[in-house]
Amino acid sequence: MLIYNTRFPTFTSASLVSATGGVTTGSVYTGIIFPGTNRSWLLLEIDVEGQGTTSANAEFSLFRTVTTAASGALTTVVTAQPVDSPVTATAFSGSAGQGAFATTQATLATAPLMSFGLNANGQRYFWRANPNLNNAIVVPGTATALLGGLALVQTAGTLSAVTARLQIAEL
Repeated sequence: MLIYNTRFPTFTSASLVSATGGVTTGSVYTGIIFPGTNRSWLLLEIDVEGQGTTSANAEFSLFRTVTTAASGALTTVVTAQPVDSPVTATAFSGSAGQGAFATTQATLATAPLMSFGLNANGQRYFWRANPNLNNAIVVPGTATALLGGLALVQTAGTLSAVTARLQIAEL
């Protein structure tokens, strides 16, 4: 098992995504990670920091993607960094990024895996899987690229900016 940190730089969403999911167009991802072809991974940690506003605290949701995104660069490509320091650096076999795809967005599932908010005073949201990983979120690999990933999106409120880190373990 290889562990990676994926850091999504400071980002302000250009549009909100429906909290009911099922979105096929206009998705602006705070962060999105797809598994490599036939490679599975586990979500081990979520660490998000930002600040909402007093009138509309920011809310985020983590969705599975249920259709394939079209090839084409995301607004910002993110490189997963290995936590271990082996003799030969290992590269994550999947892909990650933020923003929107150049053409077709991946469809989000009809319900989020989890949701959380950030208040007006500035807040940090942190979640970690149990030590025995019995509640880690499993992302199975598929034979198709850009399918079956996880997307972190803003679903409500307003904020100035947010920074996120997702720690994953590729199997």
